[in-house]
Amino acid sequence: MKKAIIFLFIIWNVTIFAQQYSYRQYTIFDGLPQNQVVSLCLDDYGFLWVGTKGGISRFDGKNFKKFESDNPKDNHIEEILNNNGDLYYQTSIGVYTLTNNKFVNVYTVNDGKIEKLLFGQDVESLFVVKSNEILKLTDGEIETIFTIWQDGYILDAEILPDDKILISNVDGVYLIDGEKQIKLANKYSGLIVRKDNINYFTEQLVEGNNSTWKLYKYENDESIVFLENKNVYHAAEISISDLGELCIMKNYHTWMIFDTTGLRIDMDSLPNNQINIILKAGETVFLGTENGLFIRQSKAFLNYTEKHKMPKYIWTIFETKQHEIAFAAYDTEMAILDKNNNLAEYSEHKELLDIAERFYMDGLCSSKGEWVIPTTQGVYFKNGNSQLFVKLMLNGYISTPLCCYEDTTTDTYLFGTTQGVFICNTQTKDLKNIQTDKSNVLDIEKDKFGRLWFCTNKKVFLFENDTLTGFKASEPNINESTVSCCRDINGNMWLAHKTGLYLYDFAEERKIYDGSFTFINNYKDTHIIAGSTFGILFIDLDKLYNGEPNAMRFMDRFNGFIGIECGQNGTCVDSKGNVWIPTSESVVKFMPDKLEYDTTPPMTYIYEFEYSSSDLIWHTKCSHPYKPDSIYNLDWTHNNMRFTFHGIEYSCPERVKYKYRLRGYSDSWTVDSTESVVFTNLDPGEYVFELYSCNENGYWTKEPTLLKIHIVPAFWQTIFFKIAVVLLSMLLSVFSIYLYMRSKRNKELEKRNVEQQLISMQMNTINAQLDPHFVFNAISAIGTEVQENNSAKAYDYYVKVSRLLRSSLIDKDKITRSLKKELDVVKDYLSLQQFRFGERIKFEINIAPEIDLDTIVPKMCIQIFVENAVKHGLENKKEGGEIKIDISVANNYLIVMILDNGIGRDAAAKINSRSTGTGLSAFKDFFEILNKYNSQKAGFTITDKLYHDGTAAGTEV
Repeated sequence: MKKAIIFLFIIWNVTIFAQQYSYRQYTIFDGLPQNQVVSLCLDDYGFLWVGTKGGISRFDGKNFKKFESDNPKDNHIEEILNNNGDLYYQTSIGVYTLTNNKFVNVYTVNDGKIEKLLFGQDVESLFVVKSNEILKLTDGEIETIFTIWQDGYILDAEILPDDKILISNVDGVYLIDGEKQIKLANKYSGLIVRKDNINYFTEQLVEGNNSTWKLYKYENDESIVFLENKNVYHAAEISISDLGELCIMKNYHTWMIFDTTGLRIDMDSLPNNQINIILKAGETVFLGTENGLFIRQSKAFLNYTEKHKMPKYIWTIFETKQHEIAFAAYDTEMAILDKNNNLAEYSEHKELLDIAERFYMDGLCSSKGEWVIPTTQGVYFKNGNSQLFVKLMLNGYISTPLCCYEDTTTDTYLFGTTQGVFICNTQTKDLKNIQTDKSNVLDIEKDKFGRLWFCTNKKVFLFENDTLTGFKASEPNINESTVSCCRDINGNMWLAHKTGLYLYDFAEERKIYDGSFTFINNYKDTHIIAGSTFGILFIDLDKLYNGEPNAMRFMDRFNGFIGIECGQNGTCVDSKGNVWIPTSESVVKFMPDKLEYDTTPPMTYIYEFEYSSSDLIWHTKCSHPYKPDSIYNLDWTHNNMRFTFHGIEYSCPERVKYKYRLRGYSDSWTVDSTESVVFTNLDPGEYVFELYSCNENGYWTKEPTLLKIHIVPAFWQTIFFKIAVVLLSMLLSVFSIYLYMRSKRNKELEKRNVEQQLISMQMNTINAQLDPHFVFNAISAIGTEVQENNSAKAYDYYVKVSRLLRSSLIDKDKITRSLKKELDVVKDYLSLQQFRFGERIKFEINIAPEIDLDTIVPKMCIQIFVENAVKHGLENKKEGGEIKIDISVANNYLIVMILDNGIGRDAAAKINSRSTGTGLSAFKDFFEILNKYNSQKAGFTITDKLYHDGTAAGTEV
């Protein structure tokens, strides 16, 4: 076999670094079963499985969920493997696989020790590497495929195509090909890892006090030395990322990542932490340590603290002319970071400054290379080898400088102080004071018009042509405390107030972000960086001015910036594009070019779907994982639902947002950060819960996560039942309408019959009453008047007879008429009778004022009784005959009283033998028929009036 050797000598710095990335640490207090993390594995769903010496748990970026095994005593996890979605873990004596949310044992060793668990190239067969043999497990069958030679001890192994095997032990690495054993590396060899068809293995040679560590790459039956390092006395742990990068842990606390060509692309150290395992997925680095799980938050931030030899309480940072970074601390300690990233103490200034002096914020290195650092009482200057300290005095009082600005157009420094602004000549250091209304000047900046802005704790002053001026009439005044200001590429001013970050475009001042900000810096004319109490805001100016989304990104302890309370105006943007930010606990190096905008949305899952009835006692219907195409049926009484969900995001899980709705209940979306939602009192029917999530950069999942539910209705809630009810209701309605119409038709027929009867009865009555004798007598009387030349009187009565006859003949098919027409007939009739009998008959009609003469009454209802009174009561009386008609209202009834003083009914019956009584009988029948169809009843009573001696006094109807 050909064996090519290529040496890539790489210097690995294994000392404590001068900086450290930002990490999140998770321990037993966050849910880990035990702090000693020895194995890490990502499954196909994106969950991180964490193996510890106290058990195994699943991590989703926020929460740990511990998983039990069927042998809880065997919980010292050695390794976790994901094989095409199937999850396994291995202890020193057993192998377990995840089944129904519980790990069950698939193999237990009776002798020796399990060193490794692995899968073959076909990913179907499971191999168990023991200290003395390799076993193949297939469908419960166990086959020994390799046994180590005498006194040998297998440390690691890999299964190659064509049944070849790589094994490592203390003597080296061997290729086992049938009966052949080919040695590929010498001496102590530990790990073998595989990615696709490439295998890597280690070798460590120790000769006296010298040690050499090598990493081999084995591919296509060739092995090469891929990495080599001398004087390393600890064999490295190795893993391979999803991109094929090599992740190597060395000397317990240092980790490095190499690309496929052997170029180191990343590294860091965890001082005081022993790293056991490293895993890289995408750009996320997971570290399993003796002190818990660490996750690297961002490559864009490095942190310098006391353990990295950085002085505490840095207030000023600037870049020197030699492109070194100078750090000045409040207690006048200073450090210099050179080009090789070495941090060293600087102390020359201590010869000049008083021991009680303190450095302040906003120092700078001038365009001429001079250091200018404000102090408690003045300004420290350093130019080359010369140093100078200048006190800022005004009227015998010390003025403390709070900010510093170099104006290259006037070759001056401007110092904002507790007593206005001091203008200092850069050459002579002569001072001139400008008063600012007894305010503290916190920052100085020049606007696009060449005016200097003096930002104070009261307002903003403008300075132009050696004179304080005000804002133009068209410009809004800034009458509030302003900590920091900065001009952007568009000439607009950015202002930091206690209430937020503001943009001033000389037409208006508008708030851009809430919070208490302490500094603003321009970054490469493309961005604005603003620091606050809790983090920093990075603003893309092009996106902001164009109104595009995701123009601003806030970074804090949740996504990489772990500094607390950014220092006031002490930040420096160096010539390499790094931003150095002093905070109360550390100095943060922000590298915007390494800032990653994750465009991959979170992997989103519904963890649990629960239901309840009205008692709100929740029961689990399904939990992750479930089949998304399944429809979960619920009884109609279980009409309350609760969904618990999560979007897996490791870099910044706190800023994951969700958008969800329950289709079938509402089409509107809800957007918030909660991971649980409840829907109550749902009607039977089909529902679909739809869920989206997005990461902190606003990238949403493209397809929703779905869960389908069917609330099964009770039989009376089914469509069939409702249709049956509707049909039955329709049939009943049709039948009711039929009955109603038939009844109505019958009533109409009956009504017509009744009307015909009534008309017939009334006609009979009329015919019976207007007999020929009355007509003949009336006409005879009119003729007599004509003979006596009383033509006017005759004509008057002729008209009355005509009206009377006409009223009997017209409307002969009607059975009613108005009370007025009825009374007109009565008056005409009585007038004619009075004309016949002269003084023998008198009549009187009294109508109450409230009577409505338009009231409809039965035709002839008064006339018939008046006729009877004349014919039977008054005709046979020789004199003094009277008829009185009174019409009134009582108890909502129309009352008609007809009173005559005739001879009475008994006497009339004896005299008038031709009376049949058919008129009264007909009206009695008439009223009875009317009363069947009217709520108010009609009727009549006839009373015989008597004198005290019992003789007849008349009749009352």
